[in-house]
Amino acid sequence: TYANAAPLRIQSQVNAGNPANRVDILVLGDGYTASQQGLFDADAQILHDSFFGLRPYKDYRNFVNWTTGFIASKQSGATHPPYQAGCTQNTCCSDTAAQSDPLAGQVVNNRFDARFCTYQVHRLVTINYPALMAAASAYPDWDEVMVVVNDPVYGGAGGPYSLTTTEQSADQIVLHEYGHSFSKLADEYYYPGSGTPSCDDASNTSPCP
Repeated sequence: TYANAAPLRIQSQVNAGNPANRVDILVLGDGYTASQQGLFDADAQILHDSFFGLRPYKDYRNFVNWTTGFIASKQSGATHPPYQAGCTQNTCCSDTAAQSDPLAGQVVNNRFDARFCTYQVHRLVTINYPALMAAASAYPDWDEVMVVVNDPVYGGAGGPYSLTTTEQSADQIVLHEYGHSFSKLADEYYYPGSGTPSCDDASNTSPCP
C-alpha cells in the first residue's frame, strides 16, 4: 500500500434528487492506472446498467443518486497470493482454487491494496478499508460505496462496501454483494461452515426459512 495524495476526481453524476432523501451510491475503482481512466468509466457504466436493469432497483431508479470517482493506481490489477497448502498468512493462499489462478503470485501496488484470498478464501477480494474511507470522504454525500477492481479473475466481497472484479460475471457479482452490504441479506446458497441449514428456494425441495 502506498500513500497517494491525488484527490478523488468525480467522473460522473446521475442525480435523482436531494441526497437527504435518496440512496446515494459512490462507485470507486482500484487497480486502474492513470492511462486507464476511460476503462474505469466503461466498467462503472456496466455496473450501472446491470444494477438498474434488475428489479427492484429498476423500479426505484428515481430514488438513487449514482456518482463515480476516479483515483489512479501505480499499477494495474490486484494482488494474487500464490497457492501454498496450509498457509495462514496473507502472502500465500491455502484455498485450492488458487492452484488454477492464472495470476497466482502477482503482487500489485494499487491504490486500495486490493487482494485475493482474504481469510484463505480465494474468491474473497478485499481492500484497505481505512484508505477507501479516506478517499470517499472527499465526496461526503454517499450511503453505499461500490468498488470495481480492474482484474479479470472472478472475485468480490460484501460488508462495509460492495466489491467486484471485472471478470465477466461482474454485473451479477455486484448485485449479490450489494445485497449483503446495503440490504444486510445473507447468502442465498448453502456452504459448509455457514452455520445455516442447507436449503433451496429455487427448487422448493428444501425451502429456506
